[in-house]
Amino acid sequence: MVYGCAPRQVWATWVTVEPGQYVEGDAAADLQPADSHPPVARLLCFEGRDDDTIARTLRAAADTLSAGLGIPGNIFIEYAEGRNGRVIDGAGVVRR
Repeated sequence: MVYGCAPRQVWATWVTVEPGQYVEGDAAADLQPADSHPPVARLLCFEGRDDDTIARTLRAAADTLSAGLGIPGNIFIEYAEGRNGRVIDGAGVVRR
C-alpha cells in the first residue's frame, strides 16, 4: 500500500471520450494511440503527504491504469490536494 488509506476510501469515475473528440495539437484520435492522447486522470488526496509518497502514489496509479488499459507509459495524472477544513466527507468537514 503506497498511500496508506483503506480501499473503501478510494473511488473512481470514468468519462468516455467519443472517437474524434479528443484532440492533441491538431490531431483528433478515433482510437487510443499508444504514444499520444493519454487518458487524463486526477487524484484528489488529502493534504500532508511528503513528496516521496506523492511520487510513489502517482507511479502506482500510472502503472495500474497503464496495465489495465494496455497502454504502457501513456498516462497523464494530476495530483491535487484537498485542504484541511476545506473538504467534506459524508459526516462533516474533515479536520486533521
